[in-house]
Amino acid sequence: MAIVAVSAGSAAYSQVLELHRQNRRWLGHLPFAAFERYANDGTLLAFTDGQTVLGYALYRLPANHVSLTHLCVAKDARGQGVAQALVDEIVRRHADRTGIRLRCRRDFPAAAMWPHLDFEPQGDVVGHSHAGDLLTQWWRDFGHPTLFNQEVAPERVQVALDTDVFLDLTSDREAGEASRLMFAASWVADVFELSITKQLTQEINNNPDPEVRRRNQALAEGLRRAGSSESEWRSRERLLLDAVKDRSLSDHDRSDIRHLARAAASGARYFVSRDQAQRKLLGDHAAQLLRVEILSPAELVQLAHQQAFADYEFRSIEATRFSIRPVIPSEIEPAVQRFVNASDGEPAAELRTRVQSVLAEPDTWHVDVVEADGGLVALMAYRDHRDHREVALLRLHQPSGITLARQLGFQLRDGARRAGLRGVVVSDHCLSREVQDGLAAESFVLDTTGWIAATVDLTATRSDIRQALGSVPRWFQPKRDWAALRSALANPMPPTMVAEIEQRLWPLKVTDGDLPTFLVPIAPSFAEDLFDPDLKAQTLFPRSDSLGISREHVYYRAPSPRRPAAAPARIVWYVKQHARRPNTGAVRACSLLLEVTVEHPDRLHRRFGRYGVWRRDDVRQAAHDGKAMALRFTNTELFTHPVTLADLRAGAAELGCPTPFLQSPWQMPRELFEWTYRKGRGDETAE
Repeated sequence: MAIVAVSAGSAAYSQVLELHRQNRRWLGHLPFAAFERYANDGTLLAFTDGQTVLGYALYRLPANHVSLTHLCVAKDARGQGVAQALVDEIVRRHADRTGIRLRCRRDFPAAAMWPHLDFEPQGDVVGHSHAGDLLTQWWRDFGHPTLFNQEVAPERVQVALDTDVFLDLTSDREAGEASRLMFAASWVADVFELSITKQLTQEINNNPDPEVRRRNQALAEGLRRAGSSESEWRSRERLLLDAVKDRSLSDHDRSDIRHLARAAASGARYFVSRDQAQRKLLGDHAAQLLRVEILSPAELVQLAHQQAFADYEFRSIEATRFSIRPVIPSEIEPAVQRFVNASDGEPAAELRTRVQSVLAEPDTWHVDVVEADGGLVALMAYRDHRDHREVALLRLHQPSGITLARQLGFQLRDGARRAGLRGVVVSDHCLSREVQDGLAAESFVLDTTGWIAATVDLTATRSDIRQALGSVPRWFQPKRDWAALRSALANPMPPTMVAEIEQRLWPLKVTDGDLPTFLVPIAPSFAEDLFDPDLKAQTLFPRSDSLGISREHVYYRAPSPRRPAAAPARIVWYVKQHARRPNTGAVRACSLLLEVTVEHPDRLHRRFGRYGVWRRDDVRQAAHDGKAMALRFTNTELFTHPVTLADLRAGAAELGCPTPFLQSPWQMPRELFEWTYRKGRGDETAE
């Protein structure tokens, strides 16, 4: 048995044409000239036993994927793995592409085959026939990490939904009440990330009613798609099948096993189902073999409430007195009156309607207020689409100003990053001038759809980033900006351009750019006030509100011959060891350096005093020969895994870099920065 590329005019070519003739009813008409063109392009494959062609695949290579035109197996050879072998060969030959796409009529026998070949339905389209038959679009993903599908370590525990729980959302049946509560309860979404697997999308596609199918597919778009490679979920499927090999399994049981296997392979910790028979058959095996616990919707709601309800009610912003919490009904009217943009002619009734409309969909929208000293200072409403976060309301009480606007813009962007989304679109059409200025300062760009910021969680070389930026997100505007970013990455860039790209696509890091990085030592007492709320939490004193919500800060020190000569640059913060302070003596954060100024201490403090924690006398004391240095920085990212001094030195030695110098700012080699940054974020490639 072999799979070969068929040449025009060969014996195998004639057999392929005969197979097509025998199955033209299902394959449709294709001119001989087209077959010849495919053969000449090397995209006509045949499965042969040495003499006879048992099946063939015919495909095109548009853009960056594979478009499958024909997959045909001889009648006597069906059920022997010929189709699977042909598809696997296409994957092997074109593994650098993103996946395989095809269309197939729903009423054709082959429609039931595609899920078994690991294809996922992506909706229906009307075909070009006179009857207007429905065609299902199918996609098999090759699992490549790209700029926008890279998985971010989730802040919330992943939960996969069984089909019965998902369908409860579109019905009013009494049995599904707990499922609907699970989606409506805000504390569930704060603790758990609800997701669906490819198995569920396939089962949605099996519904014969096109209207129901479209409605369920639209609902599925709002949930995270939990993906995995075929080999990953197939291995887990075999574990479960072996565990119940003595049981007589129905088709429904086998479907449940595949669903659990896909959920486990995608990283789900819980599987929510109302199927008691499934739980009885597979519950213990799933927990022991796959480490997935099957829960009912009511059990998940209760678990979420126990774990995080109190934390959700008051979530502090950067350890300040500002806190974010869900809006409560009694606050709606005061919020409308407080946040209506009357200066730009917005009627209060219009804002009231918009607030009520998002509150009416608690399973879709998060509606939060920011509170300080018992008063409301901000209102925001957002929801997550499959690949981006949409912000329908972003309002500030005017005295809060641009500083809080910048912080909220960053919080929304960082939240999207943590949720694995590609970016943020602020669609509120009545933003105040302060909010607009704050978003612009956070690298949001205004276009016809609103204020837009892309989020690229990638640490890579220019060429890898450029490749990852190949596809433009549908919501990203203007499209020319995306093309300009890709074009800039094609050539070496000056530090200013690297810094601009890293800001526009935060938290992107360009590892082979000319943006220098400096290791800067800092005392714990200054780090905790400037950028490290985790250290501040060790003390009894609150963090300054102005410093806590500010997105820019200044650190003063004595001028040094090793100082950064100019901005932009990166700063990697080493928090000095303190005997009575846990988690010190480690690299704890990374920032973007905006400005380096060496000046008389009084003039420095007068200019930057609001950004720093030092008093005028402190700056004077740090001066040398009448000069002090100020480092103004932004985009500080705290490391989830601080890098100890011992690890930093070991990493430098392993990479052949000089031993880090900790008495003053020290320029880090590129490779040591990349290693430190990856390790600080918990990236296993740094190990």
